[in-house]
Amino acid sequence: MNILCCFKIVSDLDLVMERDWSSADVSGVDLSYVKKVISCFDEAGIETALRIKDSAEKQGETVHITAITLGNGKYEAFFKNLFAVGVERILQGTLSTERLFSPYMLSGILSELAGNCEYDLVITGMQSADGANGLTPYFLAERQGIPCINNVSELQYTDGKLKVTCDMGNGVRKATVHTPALYAIGNSVNPYLRMATLKQKLAVSKLSAETIEISETSYSGGRNAELCSLSHEKKMRHCVFVEGKTCGDKAAKLLEAYPEVVKR
Repeated sequence: MNILCCFKIVSDLDLVMERDWSSADVSGVDLSYVKKVISCFDEAGIETALRIKDSAEKQGETVHITAITLGNGKYEAFFKNLFAVGVERILQGTLSTERLFSPYMLSGILSELAGNCEYDLVITGMQSADGANGLTPYFLAERQGIPCINNVSELQYTDGKLKVTCDMGNGVRKATVHTPALYAIGNSVNPYLRMATLKQKLAVSKLSAETIEISETSYSGGRNAELCSLSHEKKMRHCVFVEGKTCGDKAAKLLEAYPEVVKR
């Protein structure tokens, strides 16, 4: 079984100070002091692939995982951990500039890097933490000629079949998939990537990612967006304190004030 994982390494936006968001302009937010992480949905996607590999190998199958990322940074520490936990091959496509809002272009590059190898399944995050357009998985699936299953929360491999669970907003949908497909991982039941032991890291110390320089002019076209402005949305909360001597008095006032929300 061949599995392809697409992931992105981004700045940890949870660590950005509020004043930097407030002073941001079209040039972007100062992220120089923020550490890098694998985008959250992509991290869950890689862990999902590793769990499928674990299950398939217990059933006597051989599984190969290839991972692709785009970016110009030096991400050797991330790559070493991925090699150590079970990813066999990593491709890094280098771009001249950061592309946050160009899903059509990025899907073309990812598809080209994937090559002619036939993958039994492709796993991505449903969106990146920074661009967050949510379109790249669909474009990539279209280019690969396979269906796209979005907002996947769990994938299980049993007897040569994939059982997929998707979050539908008002419930979950479960299905058994027999054909190659792209799975865009959302709020996964296994959101965190496992950590490698020192022994595992030493065993792959000589492995390195393959770096490929990308000519972006070959992937023009599509509806790419350009960042024109950036502003910080201030969220205000208006609280009302319910008066009453006892909990029963307060509950009665809530029932009287919000009969359509609080059911008797």
